[in-house]
Amino acid sequence: MASTPHRVTQKIIAQKAGVCKATVSLALRNDPQLPADTCKRIQQIAVDLGYQSSPLVAAHMAQVRSQKPIKYQATIAFLADGSISQDTLNSMMPIGRYYRGIQARAQSQGYKVQPFSLQDPDFSTEHFKKVLHNRGIQGIIFGPVRYEHVDTPITLNLESLSSAACGAYLGPMKSLHHASPENFDAVKRCVNRLQASGDSRIGFVALEETVARGNGRSLAAFLLYQNDIPARQRIPPLILPVWDKERFKSWYERYRPEGIISTLYPKLIPWFASNGIAIPDTVQLATYHKTPYIYPYVSGIDQKFEMVGAATVDLIVGQLYRNEKGIPTEPKSVVIAGEWFEGNTVRPLK
Repeated sequence: MASTPHRVTQKIIAQKAGVCKATVSLALRNDPQLPADTCKRIQQIAVDLGYQSSPLVAAHMAQVRSQKPIKYQATIAFLADGSISQDTLNSMMPIGRYYRGIQARAQSQGYKVQPFSLQDPDFSTEHFKKVLHNRGIQGIIFGPVRYEHVDTPITLNLESLSSAACGAYLGPMKSLHHASPENFDAVKRCVNRLQASGDSRIGFVALEETVARGNGRSLAAFLLYQNDIPARQRIPPLILPVWDKERFKSWYERYRPEGIISTLYPKLIPWFASNGIAIPDTVQLATYHKTPYIYPYVSGIDQKFEMVGAATVDLIVGQLYRNEKGIPTEPKSVVIAGEWFEGNTVRPLK
């Protein structure tokens, strides 16, 4: 009997391309959320692997997308703490991925999105409020902000606006409806994957602000893991105010972890290379905040920023529909689970 040909799935294409399945799905239909070059690259990988889509599914989706667009409803403001240039919004940086998810979901429901930046030289809260009023904008999404701008929702006076925060959050942002990546589960999955390769002594390295942005969930997951292992295997987490290679060196040489979970992999990979320490042979490395445009081969969790952005729009649209304004008395928190990418900074499963 002839063997059944191996079916090439979007998951296989995603692993080969170093992206998540959602990105492959967008690329295969030339979705404008992705840069054209990214679509072409992923499509070529699909062709090389012999990928064939299901004709029934493709026909159904084509019919859905051919329907008339929903009538224009309103405009939603997106306030970013950084550049809103077209290059940035089209990039694979988190802000670009958040924005494209926001834009796609808003457009599908009849809303337009107008980006604004806190870094605009002419930005002031008073001027911004006038702009929103003059343009009839009644909903605003706050992108991730830095410490110095955490009070922006308070200074804006949101009583006449529907609002929600997108991505990592700090300070008063916690009082808003919010959509964010699921950091707690992401760290647990990183721990499980490192353990599956035989590691029994795992370390955790992060910046204070990174931990705070995720409401401490990443650190909480690591500490919970430590609570379940023998004391001799526990390594104190290294939480830094800023990257400090000397403090990291001291920590590493003292505890000699077999594996490390960190969002600081763009700093750690060059440090290990310059010190002749092989990844993953000597130490494994996994991240719960994978950024495809920096060291795309690193193992870890892609946090599906596009889906987080889309979930934020759902929070806004629901408020607009119900005519809910101001700071909510019972803020909702929506978390989106990420997707593990195997990469090559972890050893094979035992």
